[in-house]
Amino acid sequence: MNMIWLWGYKTLRHNIASTLASIFGISVSFFLALFFAAVWSGETKQIVAYPKSLDADLWVMQDGVSNMHMASSYLWDWKADAIRKLKGVARVTGFVYVNTPVKINQAKLFAFVVGLETGDSPAANVHLVAGRKILAEDEIILPSQ
Repeated sequence: MNMIWLWGYKTLRHNIASTLASIFGISVSFFLALFFAAVWSGETKQIVAYPKSLDADLWVMQDGVSNMHMASSYLWDWKADAIRKLKGVARVTGFVYVNTPVKINQAKLFAFVVGLETGDSPAANVHLVAGRKILAEDEIILPSQ
């Protein structure tokens, strides 16, 4: 057993460059894992902020869709009508989620845009505090946060 430790020590001492490169590579990998975990955590909080504020009792999606992030789900009009007719259903509202470039002043930014379909009433707890109402179909209202 002592011979194995001695051999390992000699190998590390004679190959210092390889040892330092290995330590550096492991450190960078660990840092990148922490960095992307933090980015993902912050992004997911922002993506679900609007749907959480809607306070919906039930979300209906296509079979096989487990969440709304980077997914598409489409319900035919007749299915929405069938859901609307169920006892206890007050309102059925389509929800839109797209990734698209957004022009803010002169800057073009990439954004995940979520909201209610055109023509539906806005969520009760989302109020316009500054700016103007939507004038055209290609406009959206962005939250301040």
